[in-house]
Amino acid sequence: MNTSDIKILVVDDKPNNLRFLSKILAKQGYQVQRAISGQLALNAVNAAAPDLILLDIMMPKMDGYEVCQRLKAQPETCEIPIIFLSALHDTADKVRGFRVGGVDYITKPFQIAEVLARIESQLTIKRLQQKLKEQNAQLRLLERAIAAANNGIVITDAQAENNPLIYVNSGFERMGRYRNQRLFIETASDRGRTLVPVSGIVLDD
Repeated sequence: MNTSDIKILVVDDKPNNLRFLSKILAKQGYQVQRAISGQLALNAVNAAAPDLILLDIMMPKMDGYEVCQRLKAQPETCEIPIIFLSALHDTADKVRGFRVGGVDYITKPFQIAEVLARIESQLTIKRLQQKLKEQNAQLRLLERAIAAANNGIVITDAQAENNPLIYVNSGFERMGRYRNQRLFIETASDRGRTLVPVSGIVLDD
């Protein structure tokens, strides 16, 4: 992971905590931005969204829960992973953090190895989710392009015996006598026999 391209916002009303966490993260190569209050954190995120936020819960005027709720309510910032920081150890406090949209919870005093491991874990999850979203978007575009193509397009299952047809587009349907149809196959297991939906190609009479 190239940490130099990753920006992390650290939010805490205690200057010593800000300096401590900023030093740790900067040493790992992360870009670090700091905010000493909830409102300053919101301003910073709206100006330039970070890749991840470390957010203290117990802050005056606007606590971490409210900051998180506001960020999760905005389409532009709702997907930023937020890790809560707190000296609160009660399960109820942790549950509340997850309910308002936090992805993880680190208790004070900080353990450097734990902080770095949790950050890396959430950044990995975010990267994989983004990659999956991009791949799904590409597949949807490809599906629409294939379906709308005037030329006949046929897809077969190269791993199955005799390479059976598994998809034909509308262009091929117009050229031949094949069409897509949702089929059901019967499968047997320890739980009995069930019908499983599959895509299939049928030949019109």
